[in-house]
Amino acid sequence: MTRKYSGATLLAIVLLTVLSFNLPVSARSDDDEIKVRRVEIVLGSVTVRVNQTRTLYAEVTPRDADDQSIYWDSSNWEVAAVDGDGIVTGISPGTAEITATSHNDRVGRCTVTVPGTAITSDAFIPDIQNDERPEAAITGGERVTAAALRVAVDEAIRSASKGEAGVVTYQEKTTISTAALRGGAFVAEQSGGTVRILFQTLTEDDSIQGQLTIDPSNTSTEDKDIRVSVYSTGSKVDAVRSRTAAHLGADAVVVVLDHPGSYDMEVSVAAKVELTNSNEQSLTLYRWNGSKYVQMEAGNIYVDSNSFLHFSTTEGGEYAAVI
Repeated sequence: MTRKYSGATLLAIVLLTVLSFNLPVSARSDDDEIKVRRVEIVLGSVTVRVNQTRTLYAEVTPRDADDQSIYWDSSNWEVAAVDGDGIVTGISPGTAEITATSHNDRVGRCTVTVPGTAITSDAFIPDIQNDERPEAAITGGERVTAAALRVAVDEAIRSASKGEAGVVTYQEKTTISTAALRGGAFVAEQSGGTVRILFQTLTEDDSIQGQLTIDPSNTSTEDKDIRVSVYSTGSKVDAVRSRTAAHLGADAVVVVLDHPGSYDMEVSVAAKVELTNSNEQSLTLYRWNGSKYVQMEAGNIYVDSNSFLHFSTTEGGEYAAVI
C-alpha cells in the first residue's frame, strides 16, 4: 500500500530531515552586513583634572558587527580633549560630553567634569630678558600627548611677555595628537600670547638635521594626528636621489617630509643641506606627486648662513630643490 502525503506534510518532513543533519536552511550572504545597533561608553560620567588623562572604552553591540570603528569627539575641546584611542585630557575647568560614534551613527555618551580654578591671563607672568624667545623642550619618545603639550605650552607662555611667541620644542618626537594641538591653542589664547610647536629631527650625534614648525591656533584638523619629521640625509633620501636626477635632469637637494599627505595647515620646513648662502632667486622647489615632480609656487625659499634650506608647505612628501 502506497502512503500519500499532502504538500504541507512533505515540506515538514524535508525541514525535519535538514535539521536532523544540522544542515543550514539558508546561509548568510556576503551582502548581509552585521550592523552596529548600539554604542555604549563603559563609564557614563568621569572626573578628569587639568593636565591629567583618563581612558574611555566604548562597547559595540553586537560584538560581531562587521565595522566596529569608533570616532571620538568632544562637545567642548576647551574643557576636555579626546584622541582617536578614547584618551581624554583635562584642558580647563568645566564640563564636556565625550561621544563615541559608529560608522552608522550609533552614539555612546560620557559626561566629563574637569574641576579646578580657571586659567586667566593674569596667571602668566612676563619674564623676558635680552629679547630671548621663551621655550620649553621635551625629548624622547614618539607621541606628544595633550597633557604633555599643555604643560610645555604653559611653561613657555608663563615666561613670555603678552603677545610674544612661545616655542615648544620636541626632539625625536614625530607625532602630535589633535587633542594636544587644541590644548596648546587654548592655553595660548587664554594667555594672550601665541605658541609655535617646533619638531626637531636629530642624527645619531644629536645634531639637528631638520625641523618643522606649526602654529596650533591655525590648524583646522578635526579628527587626525599630525605626524611630522624631516630628513635631508640618510637612506630615506638616498632612495629618491636617482629618481630625482632622472626626472629633473639636474642635481638637486632632496628633502623628505617623512609623513606624506595633507597637514591641513601651513608648516615651515628647515632642512640641513649641502649648500651655503643661496638666495631664493636661484632655487626652484619641486614636489613628487607619485608619478612626476611638480613645481611648487612656494614663497620665501632660501638657504641660510647655517646651510638650512627653508620653505613652507601644506603637504608632506618628497621635495627637491634645484639650483
